[in-house]
Amino acid sequence: MSDNLIWDKFIDFAYKKKEEHKWLFPAEISKDVFRQMFEFHCHHKNLHIVKNGDDWSFVVFRPIKHAFDVDFNWEQPDSNLYLLDFLYSKCKYATLELWNMFCNRGVKPSSILYYRRGEPKPFTPKLVLKFFRSALIKE
Repeated sequence: MSDNLIWDKFIDFAYKKKEEHKWLFPAEISKDVFRQMFEFHCHHKNLHIVKNGDDWSFVVFRPIKHAFDVDFNWEQPDSNLYLLDFLYSKCKYATLELWNMFCNRGVKPSSILYYRRGEPKPFTPKLVLKFFRSALIKE
């Protein structure tokens, strides 16, 4: 299967999830702009993807200038602060694999922020352990 066909299938899947889960991608954007954003993130190595059967898991960690600089603006700032921009995974192990991919880049979890109820929060190792604890015990 060609890389373009695989990429097209991934974009179709991700855009479908955008339509199903408005909280995942709150902005109303066209599929073409959505594709361009993902291509931008892929080019800058912000996009991490795991495929499991017909299902995909993906995450975007992108550098930001400061904690309240969360709007996407087609720039890749040089920064040691990252935003967990979005994450989609139905499998906690796939999410853990995505996390490991990102951590292999040498980024400390304490330099990653995510937004909860409109407030920036640090993505701490304790939060990661809490997220995965139930999956590790059950499976």
